[in-house]
Amino acid sequence: MRFLPFVAAAVFVASPIVAQAGERAPAAADEPRQGRLRDVRIVTGDVFDEATREERPIAALIDALHWTTREEVVARELWFARGDRIDAATAAELERNLRALGLFAEVRVRLVPTGAEDEVDVEIVTRDRLSITFGGGASFVGGVTGLRFALGESNLLGLGDRLVGSFAENSDGDYRGSVVYSDLHVFDTW
Repeated sequence: MRFLPFVAAAVFVASPIVAQAGERAPAAADEPRQGRLRDVRIVTGDVFDEATREERPIAALIDALHWTTREEVVARELWFARGDRIDAATAAELERNLRALGLFAEVRVRLVPTGAEDEVDVEIVTRDRLSITFGGGASFVGGVTGLRFALGESNLLGLGDRLVGSFAENSDGDYRGSVVYSDLHVFDTW
């Protein structure tokens, strides 16, 4: 019985039909595989889609309070420019990089034919992830009780920056607080 988890892990790893997490679906037949880049279209979306907002009023409230990620935040991740050669592997790498930012629930990057020979557009569509975080806790150690509370935003003003504040108090009268700010791109660096 002790070796059962290891056997299950070995079977899982050895299975040839297991897909990698986050693996892109194969390109559609009409989707070009490569070409010279003409234009980049970026569409960023709220946390919830229209159908969910209509079905759940709380979703509409959350979207109203949430700053949608700005298009320039997505554009900062581009390392290619108009006129460059681009292929499906480059689009897949960009999609992985955008997912790694931790800002998006969904990311789709695809090459779109323009109608001209050997020319493509890149279409980037994102949907934000809920970026408001909160937490709390209580403790009792050695006769001292403590309470903690934290509130944060991981996509401040739609810029991808993070701001978290926390506060703690205990029965001995000690108070502690902190505010942490993290800039996704310090001084707009890449």
